[in-house]
Parts: sequence; C-alpha cells; structure tokens
Amino acid sequence: MREVSAYTDTVVSGDCIDELLGGYYDHLPPAGEGAFRRRLADLIPGHLEPLEACSSAFGVRVLLPYGDTEFMRACSVFGFNEMVAGRERKRPVYDLARRHGVMEGVLLRRKRGLVSALDEGPST
Repeated sequence: MREVSAYTDTVVSGDCIDELLGGYYDHLPPAGEGAFRRRLADLIPGHLEPLEACSSAFGVRVLLPYGDTEFMRACSVFGFNEMVAGRERKRPVYDLARRHGVMEGVLLRRKRGLVSALDEGPST
C-alpha cells in the first residue's frame, strides 16, 4: 500500500470474487468444498479487515465492487458444484464472460492480485 499511495489514493479491487464463487486452486478436488467454506468464513476477519487496516494506514481507499451486499447475496444462490467442477473454478463468471464474447485467451490468462503484481515490479 505504501507503493500504491505514491500513485493514487483510491483503487478498485477484485477481492471477494474468488471467495464468493470458488476461484482458488484449493477449491478444486480433493480439498474442494471444505476449502471453499473455510476461505469464505475467513473473508472478513482474515482478509478484508487486514486490507482495510493496511490501506487506511497509507491513506488508500479500496473499492470492492464484489463485496457489495447485493452482489454477495446473488452469489449465495449458487451451489458449490455450480461454481467448481472438474478443473474449472469460478464457473458462473466464466460462463457469463463466454456468453458475452470474451475471448478464451483473455479468460485463460494468468491472473494476478494487486499485491502480487506489485511484488514483481514494473512491467517492461
């Protein structure tokens, strides 16, 4: 957040989507549903509260569109098997993206979170 604060005072983050829709690798079999339930239960105390504390300490506001109450309620209608099957994670997101014509190359690219992207330094 120190580095982020040198450039901006507000960021938009995709945090919460993986916890809500089974997006982590450990959500795949065999750990699967148990790992999903543990990460979801830890979302606020283990992730969002520390994120808020850290970002606030550096004067950075973090916007969490996937943390919206209405969005979270909408995600809760999916059963675990609708979110994760075989080697696919976050299936409702990918299904929606495919219906709207998002290219497979974009869908299958390596994803990085804000902090991990910063750890690698500036891209060239």
